[in-house]
Amino acid sequence: TQLLKQKLQNILESEHNMGQKQSKIPTELLEVYEPLTVFSQYEIKQAWRKFENIHKSYKQANQEFDVPIVDDNNTALVAERIPLEAFTKHFPELKENPFKEELCRYFSESDGALSFEDFLDMVSVLSHNARKDDKILCAFKVYDFDGDDFIGRGDLEKLLDRLCGYNPDTIQQPDLQVEDVSEAHDVETSVVTEQRQAQSADGVKANRLSDEEKRVIIDKIFEESLMSNEEKLCLDDFAHIISKSPDFFKTFRVRI
Repeated sequence: TQLLKQKLQNILESEHNMGQKQSKIPTELLEVYEPLTVFSQYEIKQAWRKFENIHKSYKQANQEFDVPIVDDNNTALVAERIPLEAFTKHFPELKENPFKEELCRYFSESDGALSFEDFLDMVSVLSHNARKDDKILCAFKVYDFDGDDFIGRGDLEKLLDRLCGYNPDTIQQPDLQVEDVSEAHDVETSVVTEQRQAQSADGVKANRLSDEEKRVIIDKIFEESLMSNEEKLCLDDFAHIISKSPDFFKTFRVRI
């Protein structure tokens, strides 16, 4: 009797998994999305399968097996929002991108979490068929780290660090409870140094530029801008500089 129950349970689980694999977007939604993106209906279906795989991988990694991605009618739950972490860890095309979190937040309505429509917008703008103006605006917003609608020297320094594989924001500060300020500084320096060495060993920190190297590069960028005596780039300045870098449009993209 126990063996029979186990076999029945296996059959039910198998049918449930098959139902999940067959999830699809209703035709009426495909017809809505197609004119709003650069994708064909077939490519939108591919994007859905990618979104579904990200969803499943995230749920499995977090042992959340009770949240289906389709309802009883096998209709895609396109409104469900998946946390930022799901895309930074389970979207291979974005996983190694140094600006992955900023990209997700740009297309998200809150905290980097993405619905399928948000995800579709993102992969559409990052596709090779996207309009250049859309790519430029997206890149400008992503590189504007402080959110002041300009790309300043600080933003460019962070941009260069990220391109070299160095992200100081991921280095955790030590939790110190010492009275001697000099002792605290020595301990903090030691811990941060060890963390940076660990990053280097993992291949996260590549060839970080020196402050002088960054200064020379950034000065050259400002020389190319349309604004005079201003150490910041507006969107028009940024577009002007990007227009001289045709490779940008080849590299600022993801494939689904």
